[in-house]
Amino acid sequence: MAQKFNKSEIMKAAHRIRNHSWNCTISQALKEAWRRAKKEAAQREESEKRMASMKSSKADQRNARMYQHVVFGKNDWVMDYGRKYRY
Repeated sequence: MAQKFNKSEIMKAAHRIRNHSWNCTISQALKEAWRRAKKEAAQREESEKRMASMKSSKADQRNARMYQHVVFGKNDWVMDYGRKYRY
């Protein structure tokens, strides 16, 4: 699968890296921008695979339906830190 990268965004990232570093050439900044773009693409692909592998069970669907309109307020979760820390 051939990945397509937005070269404009990579150049913008390279200029951002170059402008915010002390001793960096544009060549080094471009290499770093490409490395970051490839890493981000790999993470996105991994995330998509993980999300595709997760399937909701009937219990998950039932709980989602049951708690669809439930809203928790700030006093619904009580902590045992003492009276001073309660809302």
